[in-house]
Amino acid sequence: MCDTGSNEITPIDLSTLSPEAPITNIKTPIGIALSSNAKYALVTDTGSNQVTPIDLKKMQVLSPITVGSHPIGIAISNNNKLAYVANFGSSTISEINLKTLSQQSTLNVPGDPITIAISNDNTIYVTLFNTGLIAELKTTNDNSVTLVKTIHVGPEPVGITTIHSNH
Repeated sequence: MCDTGSNEITPIDLSTLSPEAPITNIKTPIGIALSSNAKYALVTDTGSNQVTPIDLKKMQVLSPITVGSHPIGIAISNNNKLAYVANFGSSTISEINLKTLSQQSTLNVPGDPITIAISNDNTIYVTLFNTGLIAELKTTNDNSVTLVKTIHVGPEPVGITTIHSNH
């Protein structure tokens, strides 16, 4: 759980629904994504324009990754190789390589991105606040992300998710 007021991430034990010892030293945590292989938690730190990786095996904060301005939403690809960050203040999406824990590319989007969801086929959907749009993105063969199209929805899209199936 991200607690912006206390600048902490608090793991929750789901078997007991009890908070565990907080992880500190994250200036303004907003968004969090967990890799499906339980290797990393990635936390957007909107106050420092960084993403902070946490090694989940050691519960240790690793070196922050600089991204665009005011990162909010974050999602990790299904193969745990890439993460995508919605940088609200710079109207960009940062692509992070999870092997090197570094930003490898940036894409401008036509609005202020807030949240990100990734489908089974690794199509990336991003809400663009105050535009009435959702952006559809794809990763290309050279591992850069590209804008495929925008989809018109309600006036202020904020949250988004996808359904994952094993079919």
